[in-house]
Amino acid sequence: MDANIEDEEDQQHYAEAEKVDRLIKRFLEDLENDIHKLLCSNETLDSSEYHNNRGLDSDRETEEEVETAIRFFPDVLSRKIGVFYPIQLLAFTRYSYHTLHSNTSNWCCNVKAVSFIPILARLARELGVFEEEERGGLLIKDDLYRYNGDENALHLLMLNVIENPQNQGHQEQCEHNDDVYLQVLIQLRKIGLLQKEDIQKYDLLIRFCTEYNYFPEKRFRFLVEWDPNVLITHGNLFPVHGSIRSFQVVFENGIRYFPKKKGLSLLFKKYVSDGMGYGTPFQWACALHGYKKVLEVVEDTLSRYSDTPINIVEALVMAAIDENIHLDCVYFLIRREPDVLRNSLPSTPTTPSAMVMKDDENGDDNGDRIRNASITSAMDSSSNKRKREDKTCN
Repeated sequence: MDANIEDEEDQQHYAEAEKVDRLIKRFLEDLENDIHKLLCSNETLDSSEYHNNRGLDSDRETEEEVETAIRFFPDVLSRKIGVFYPIQLLAFTRYSYHTLHSNTSNWCCNVKAVSFIPILARLARELGVFEEEERGGLLIKDDLYRYNGDENALHLLMLNVIENPQNQGHQEQCEHNDDVYLQVLIQLRKIGLLQKEDIQKYDLLIRFCTEYNYFPEKRFRFLVEWDPNVLITHGNLFPVHGSIRSFQVVFENGIRYFPKKKGLSLLFKKYVSDGMGYGTPFQWACALHGYKKVLEVVEDTLSRYSDTPINIVEALVMAAIDENIHLDCVYFLIRREPDVLRNSLPSTPTTPSAMVMKDDENGDDNGDRIRNASITSAMDSSSNKRKREDKTCN
């Protein structure tokens, strides 16, 4: 009798223990799912919900709380939502807005959550969630191909779009975004998860050329200061559709780090740009802002860096022999220092350079025409009769 009672009690105890285990397991599964959802929730329905609870919020959650949750459930770092991992979703938010005919969404800065990216990357590397070469998930490529190529979390940290760029105060919001995202880059650099070679390897600065709303000046300066060579080795970095200020910032950094000749030539490198066709940053800027305004910016920048003057002769020679540099560069240099040809080349009263000097002194209106002839002559002799194919920006 007693044995039967004991057996029944054991069975009841076992059943209760199993029930408790199932409840605990379900609780832990639900908790893990909730944490994963918190990491991945980055979507807003409209601007009125921008500050509502939609995921991690640096004004609410602390780094210690997020780290504790991830250490309990490290697998959340490797679980996707759609094509994205949590570390990628922290960098942007999808803002949806409605029109009369359609619903549209935009990728915008996720300033509430982006500051947690260094924590996720550091813990993922420490806990072995991803492969070593994936650097804590930062270098994992998504499958969306927004830029005709694979995109990783570092690319997303170049984002600088806000939800309502037409609203009053959007400039201040963009500047705040730039500050927040800059701090993330600084933290990643400190812990060794952002490396110098990433700047060129992943074309990070190229992303700034496509931003219409605001040029992320602080992030641009941070990356260029770390690797100035990116200015001269990695294509056009001038924002084709940007403000005159963005044009000035890029040119200023070129003159700052390469004052002798290469910095100036950045203005006149020939590229092909979507929407603008074949041309140079100087030509595109003139088309957008006007020749006079662009020239004022260029001259102002050069005057502020006059302590490291440009070697005009070297710059002239480089412009003459490099087919990737438009002849506008030569014309610009000659106009700035018209004596350069007379001082560096043998001249007679009948040489083109002497004719230019004489016409300028006499106020001849044909000076520019004759100067162009002198430049073309110089180019022919120094670059195997290279022809001027592009029109001068005016």
